[in-house]
Amino acid sequence: MAKGVEDTAFYRVSRLASLTEVGADPAEFSMTIAEFHERQQTRLAAHPLSMTTLSTHDTKRGEDTRARISVIAEVPEQWAAFLSRRRAQHPLADGAFENMLWESVVGSWPREREALHSYAEKAAREAAKRLDHQFLNEIAPFDEINPTAEHIAVWFFVELSGVLNQPNARVNAITVWENDYSAVTYRA
Repeated sequence: MAKGVEDTAFYRVSRLASLTEVGADPAEFSMTIAEFHERQQTRLAAHPLSMTTLSTHDTKRGEDTRARISVIAEVPEQWAAFLSRRRAQHPLADGAFENMLWESVVGSWPREREALHSYAEKAAREAAKRLDHQFLNEIAPFDEINPTAEHIAVWFFVELSGVLNQPNARVNAITVWENDYSAVTYRA
């Protein structure tokens, strides 16, 4: 699949945001430890000089962020209750996008309010449903299209800081790639 198509698809449809990396198969939710080792042995036999890496120049989320998002799958009832409360307070029009956005916030917490707002805007542009990177001057400003984005970012900052800012649960930095040559690194 072409990279641009794959990127857009991963921002539109997500079973779990940590599964949506370029080259990944989000249809495969998990595997056993034995399956993982078997695949690595098969890969080693076919490509003995390659390596297994956790991040590349094209990674959407860092290792820590993906690990924290993956924990959501271990507590589905609590996550469903959390989403239900958030959706009642701050509904978004697109359920799949909303879920991906909440997962990304949880995975990258703690973040500054402005960084969360910027991520929401970037993710909306990547999904290419209501905003577009190519025609920035031909669309209304993000806040006019989605007036709740700033309020959601404020809520993330206030409400989640006590929940997720626990010892050993901190992301020191996250890098957001706009393209293959341009990235912004946010540091805690």
